Amino acid sequence: MPPHRLRGIPRGRILTIGALMVLAAVTVLAGALVGAQTERTPGPAAGSEGGGLGAREPGRSSFLAQMIPPPAEQPEASAEKPSSVEELVSRLPLERKVAQLFLLGFEGDDKRSPLFEDLEDRDIGGVVFSERNYRKPKQIEQLTSEIAATAKSERHVATLLLARQAGGDESAFADLPPKLPPARIKSADEAGRIMRMTAEVLEGIGLDGVLGPTIDIGAVGGPIGEAAFSDDVEQVVLYARAVVEAAEKAGIVSAPGRFPGLGAASQEPDRGPATVGLGLDELKLRDLLPFQAAIEVGAPAIVVGPGTYASDDFVTPASQSQELMVGLLRDELGFEGVAIAENLSSPAITSLGSIPDAAVASLIAGADMLEIAGPRGDQEAAYIAVLNAARRGAIPRERIDQALLRVLRLKRSVGLVK
Repeated sequence: MPPHRLRGIPRGRILTIGALMVLAAVTVLAGALVGAQTERTPGPAAGSEGGGLGAREPGRSSFLAQMIPPPAEQPEASAEKPSSVEELVSRLPLERKVAQLFLLGFEGDDKRSPLFEDLEDRDIGGVVFSERNYRKPKQIEQLTSEIAATAKSERHVATLLLARQAGGDESAFADLPPKLPPARIKSADEAGRIMRMTAEVLEGIGLDGVLGPTIDIGAVGGPIGEAAFSDDVEQVVLYARAVVEAAEKAGIVSAPGRFPGLGAASQEPDRGPATVGLGLDELKLRDLLPFQAAIEVGAPAIVVGPGTYASDDFVTPASQSQELMVGLLRDELGFEGVAIAENLSSPAITSLGSIPDAAVASLIAGADMLEIAGPRGDQEAAYIAVLNAARRGAIPRERIDQALLRVLRLKRSVGLVK
């Protein structure tokens, strides 16, 4: 507006007109800049997230957004894959760390199993197949594929898939090798050959390994029957070495058990408390020798049994004994792999206390994975008990991380994590 036209106009109106002109100019300039930016940056493709109630019409933005450009996007650290298992341990939240320490049995033989709800909700470490889950090989192959796909879709750590497959009554898959129980196998060399064949079949249907072999020293009239390869210590040592080596060469997990030996137990753990009336010195001369052999040839995991021993006054199961799991297994035998607490829902454990209490005690004592065959409610209760114990410091965070690191290294050894 020419200066002479301003004469006679009140000063307040002049200021108002000036402010409006400046605001209009800024709006035009901002619109031009945003328009240019819109041409350079395409909007979300059709069907992408961001629609629904309250979504802004494509290409439109608020006046404030036009005036104040958005901050530059920063890539999330969690979007990048960890470069090592150590880094993965440091990244996972406590809830996922704890879930990784569980090895669960389940009901059902297809995707309708409640297991899949649990796999979606939690980053479960592993699954143990049993005869209740089996109909035929193709069905197991489909089931293992669906478990793996569920873990992947939920962006969980890959699930470790194991089974007991020692032959005879000790097998989850009755019509798959081995056909004979350990006691009927003629030699350690034959046992190794059978393990290689078994490994090939199990890998073919999607499993990562076995909870076995059982390397207990048998006893005449003893409770474990044909599950024991022999009552001769030297023969069981050869058997342990041959089977673990065969599994290692085949690329599957083996987890010999049941440390520190249940051959002289009062009864099978499935029946009730399993008391072993041997002192520590006697165990070292007999039952521990096969475990020493298995460790020497690289056993990646050891199943720690629920037996009670003189060293703990026949009160504390081995899977809850720090003296046996740390003092003996780690310090004396030099084992560095995964210590698996055998089925915490067995009568040998539940006759002495609750499953949740056993889970907490096992981890504190040095176990790395907790096998719980069921029921589902007890599995849930055990998870909550361990998580709460870790939160309040009853289980040190360092102990959780130590166990998790061993589990992840085991998974890395069979290609489940990098």
